[in-house]
Amino acid sequence: MALPRADNVDLNQYGYNSLRAIKEDGTIINMADIQGSRIRSGSIMGRVTLTASATALRINSADLTYRNALTVINDSSTIVFIDFNSAVNTSTSFLLNTGTGTTFYFDPNDPVTLWALTTENETNVGVWEMR
Repeated sequence: MALPRADNVDLNQYGYNSLRAIKEDGTIINMADIQGSRIRSGSIMGRVTLTASATALRINSADLTYRNALTVINDSSTIVFIDFNSAVNTSTSFLLNTGTGTTFYFDPNDPVTLWALTTENETNVGVWEMR
């Protein structure tokens, strides 16, 4: 069954009861296939614009206080590179393919900033900061 293209789609009306993301090409990423974390009050989600320059993976100007997990969803058609410092690069950093996502877990008392970039076009990725 083809899903309509829209920003806000109630997937339950199409018989889907798990959280899913629709990629730019219309295919679906089942979020249950991505290792998750407990979501607590104060968790935030949004999109981060990436370019060829290192960009911090966070929704606001600072990492979420007491963040224990960060999920990145690359629902774009551009490969993304992620690292634990702003020296993120295409040869030694973690490669996040298109149509995939991953979750990083942290000690909430020891904040870690993750950085990302792309070498192709400017792109947006989904980011969930979880407490």
